[in-house]
Amino acid sequence: YDRKAQNFDSYLERFEHFVSANDITEAKKLSVFLTVLGAEACEVLKNLVVSALPGETTFTEVKILMKNQYRPQTSVIAERCRFNRRFQLEQESVEDFVLELKHLSRKCDFGGFLQGALRDRLVAGIRNEEIQRAMFTAEGLTFQGACKIALDRELATQQAALLQQRGRRSEALNAV
Repeated sequence: YDRKAQNFDSYLERFEHFVSANDITEAKKLSVFLTVLGAEACEVLKNLVVSALPGETTFTEVKILMKNQYRPQTSVIAERCRFNRRFQLEQESVEDFVLELKHLSRKCDFGGFLQGALRDRLVAGIRNEEIQRAMFTAEGLTFQGACKIALDRELATQQAALLQQRGRRSEALNAV
């Protein structure tokens, strides 16, 4: 594990996929984890497991210790504040804005309200007022529906601008 390359939760997720893909038994899981963990992280783990060697504990205990070490506790309120302050940036595409909202929502603990929170933030944070009005008038708007409206309208705007640009070039050539 290299803390500069990725966060520990992502590392654990990838490790769990590795375990599943290689049919590693629960009994061997800790040994395999210690083998692939990396020298620096293994030394940190030795310091965390003061009363025993890392191999003399369970994978679950090691996982908890490592998460506490490498995953700082965040305030849900602060994360929701960060999420709710996010607006689409000047040159940011709708697709990139949606991806960023999804990323920010991961630490917000929205539970069953996640889709509603994403929808509301997308509608409130979109820069294009025409797209926003279209979302306001959509009945029973879901997050997926809001994404579709925003992506479709953005694409239509880009295509129309491209056609107008080509039309101006044709007019200029015909004038010559």
